[in-house]
Amino acid sequence: MTLPRLDERTIADILAEIKNKSEFYTPEWHADFDDPDAGAAIARLFAEMFYDTIDRYNRFPEKCYIEFLNMIGVCAKNVAPAVGMAGVRLVEGAQDSVFIKGGTQLFTDISGEQGDKRIVFETDAGMFATPAKLADVFMTDPVNDLITRCEPDNDGRLSLEMFHPKKEDSIERHIFAISSVPVLYSENPAEITVKLENTGLSYRTKVFADKLCSEDFARWSVLTESGRKYLTAKSFGEGIVLSKTKHARVLFTDENGEPAEDGAAPWLFCEMTADGTLDEITADRVSISARSLTDEQTGRRISPAHIFSNDTELSLSAGGYCFGKEPSVYDSFFIECTEAFSKCGAQITAEFMIGTVIIGAEDNDADAIDFDSKLLVDKADAVAKPPDDIWISDIVWEYWNGYGWALLEVSGDINPFSCRDEGMKRVVSFRCPDDMSRSVQNAYEGLWIRARVRSVENRFSMRARWLLPLFKSMDISYDYGGTFLPAQAVFSENSRKKLFYTPGLSEMNMTLFRVFPEKHHAVYFRFDGEPAGYTVNLLAEFA
Repeated sequence: MTLPRLDERTIADILAEIKNKSEFYTPEWHADFDDPDAGAAIARLFAEMFYDTIDRYNRFPEKCYIEFLNMIGVCAKNVAPAVGMAGVRLVEGAQDSVFIKGGTQLFTDISGEQGDKRIVFETDAGMFATPAKLADVFMTDPVNDLITRCEPDNDGRLSLEMFHPKKEDSIERHIFAISSVPVLYSENPAEITVKLENTGLSYRTKVFADKLCSEDFARWSVLTESGRKYLTAKSFGEGIVLSKTKHARVLFTDENGEPAEDGAAPWLFCEMTADGTLDEITADRVSISARSLTDEQTGRRISPAHIFSNDTELSLSAGGYCFGKEPSVYDSFFIECTEAFSKCGAQITAEFMIGTVIIGAEDNDADAIDFDSKLLVDKADAVAKPPDDIWISDIVWEYWNGYGWALLEVSGDINPFSCRDEGMKRVVSFRCPDDMSRSVQNAYEGLWIRARVRSVENRFSMRARWLLPLFKSMDISYDYGGTFLPAQAVFSENSRKKLFYTPGLSEMNMTLFRVFPEKHHAVYFRFDGEPAGYTVNLLAEFA
């Protein structure tokens, strides 16, 4: 408290007033305090005595204040030493903590009316100075599902509103991701079915599936070369059916959607928003299935990436002869389609449009007369003999298994290249082998199958015509049907806690969604090192 001064005059002010008055009362005396005489000495003695009176007069308010406090019974506090807070910072690069014993003297310099003054303090207890620094501060609001993070400045200071995280600064997210290379890799429209299984909570499986189909709660997506693509979801029994309706190649990334050199895979992401109706979603097993869809714009399924007749590549738009113009045994028709042929265990269906080109002898050719081995024949008895048809009578389908070409069991039009049936549409189906492997054929790497000629009927006939298969187009589709493959990996993040599961043969308790476990606002301090074993003291200033 600052008390008022009743008289602000100093000794210098009093001497100046004496000098001014001496010009009127004693003009014969010239007051010069820089070259004092007897009169100047008497004037200075008077000024000092009068200033003492002014000083006592100025202390009168304090006397009244103390008397007032005495009247109301206020007592002065006992004398106590000054107390302050001191912080210790280790030199940059220090690795070990330093112990500062009790009684260590510290000082601070202060400035006052009487000049600078040094005040010495002593520590009242020992303490450790640790190299650990405050890295950041997290605040949580479980009611509104918020988590915020605040970083200190270069001096280790930070400014924040305690226990009041802001929604726009929230870093809380609920997400889980499923990885399955054979099922999720696609470039064309596809339908993906996800099934969660709970052994102990089987009655809640349908509840979880319905919740994950709600647009207000969950959003499903995949990362593609043209950005993140969101999928439409609908419930089907205990499964979630997701539709990817646009042509976009799914990227191989890590579980966070970032490019990765090792362990990259296609991931299916599910982002969730807590709405207060569900505390958690768990699963013992996560399985996944898929099937290809027809492109809404083109009306087509999957087109093969490459098609070869032996070592000659055929245009997918213009087509070409499947085995050249003179098919022979061991001629091969190669098909590469990594998207479809990577679906091990799925049913693959290839729809061919195969035309027939006839090349060879004409029916009215003179050489076509059959004389039935007679030496003399009446012209009226001559009978025209049709030419023999040279056609591909036997085909074997094969796939590359990493060691060589293995037999591929197919159904449907096993030999679509015979040119003996009406129409152009041919359908071949097979189950994609589990050991289908990548290989390089005709300078292209991928997953390949081939149709190899095993027999050509009438190949060496002297009087024949060729029935040549002409490739026009092909659509390939895949469908796992009721087969579900276990997810190769499952990743989840809730309340900044990341979990990575690699499901095996045994059941696992996977937490896919969980709200913040605490029910009250909280503040968490994170350090860049371990101040373990010490009492942590934090200095905070509150506005």
